[in-house]
Amino acid sequence: AYGKSHPDSSSMYYLKAKELDLLRFRAPEAFNKTIVELAEKYNCSAVNMADAFLAFSGENVVGNALLTEHVHPNVAGYFVMADAFYEALRKTNLLGDWSHAIERDEAFQDIPVTLIDSLQGAMIVENLKKSWPFDLSKAGSVHRKQYFTRSIPGYEQLKALDLFNKEVAWDEVMSQSYDWYEQRGNYEQCLRILQSMLLISYGQTHLYYYAGEMCMKMEDAPKAVYYFGKYHQMEQSPLAACKLAEAMIANNRKQDARRLLEEAVAKGTQEQVVTNLLKRLTEATE
Repeated sequence: AYGKSHPDSSSMYYLKAKELDLLRFRAPEAFNKTIVELAEKYNCSAVNMADAFLAFSGENVVGNALLTEHVHPNVAGYFVMADAFYEALRKTNLLGDWSHAIERDEAFQDIPVTLIDSLQGAMIVENLKKSWPFDLSKAGSVHRKQYFTRSIPGYEQLKALDLFNKEVAWDEVMSQSYDWYEQRGNYEQCLRILQSMLLISYGQTHLYYYAGEMCMKMEDAPKAVYYFGKYHQMEQSPLAACKLAEAMIANNRKQDARRLLEEAVAKGTQEQVVTNLLKRLTEATE
C-alpha cells in the first residue's frame, strides 16, 4: 500500500511513528516508493491502498472501523482492499466485458461471513489485545487465553464460543446452525452459511443446490438462477435442469427455460419431471 501524507498534525505524527517503529508491522515509505517506481518502470497498475483506506476513514487516520488491531484489516477492511482491486481492474478493462459489474453497496451486503464467524473473530481479537505488545506489562510472559463466560446470551454467541475454545469443528457448527436457522425460517442466514462453505468447498455440488433453494424461498430469482446455473453446470442431471428452469421462469426468462429443457430432452433424458415441466411451459407460452 502507498499513499500521500496529509498536512494535519495527527497524520504527520502517525506517519513518523510508523517510520520509527522497531516492530516492522507496517511497510516503511521507502518500500512503497519502490513499488510505485517499479510499477511505472514496467507499465503495471499500482493500486493506492492507503488512499483507499483513508477514503473510508474519518479524520485521515485509519482506525478500528477497518482494522482488527493495529495493522490487519477486519472484514470491512478486506472489503475495501478487494473493492480497490476490483475498481482498478474495471478501469483498465483487463477482463473485458463489465456490463454486469457489481456495485460497491450490493457487494458489501453480500459478504459471505456469518454472524457466528464475526463473533468468534471479535473474541480472538479481544484475547489478542490482552497480550504484548498491546499490553506492555505482559512483555516476556506467556499469554494465556482469555476466558469468556457461557452466560453470554444468544445462540450465535454460544456457537462462537464453541469455535473460540475449539470445542466443536467449524463445519459441524455451520451444519448445526444451518438447521437451526432453517427451522426458524431465517433463509438469509442459511444462504450466508452456504456461501461461506462454498469459499472453502468449491467442488461440493450439493451446496449450490441448497443455495439455489434458499434463494427461491427468499424469492430472489436472479440469485437462484446463478446458484442453480452452477449446480447444472457441475451436475448435468435432469433435476439440475428442472431446478434451473424453474428459477429462470421465476426470473421471467421462460424462453431460456424452455430451451434448457428442450436441450435436456434432446440429450436423451426421459425423466418425467423434465417432460412434464416442458409440457406445462410450452402450453403456457403458446
